Amino acid sequence: MKLKPCPFCGSRNRKQFSTDKAWHNGFIRCWKCNATGPWIYQGAGKNAERAWNRRAPWRESWND
Repeated sequence: MKLKPCPFCGSRNRKQFSTDKAWHNGFIRCWKCNATGPWIYQGAGKNAERAWNRRAPWRESWND
């Protein structure tokens, strides 16, 4: 699944983190502004990506 840009700063520099190698628990984090998606328990892999992509899109006008 392709991750959408950060909804806070528009960066495409994001990474998925997990608490274990099996990706049971984890979240997505933006490397530019340190925003994080929600913690996902029980199947973080694709579910963390879906949760990140459901957030409101970043808009240039929000920086004004």
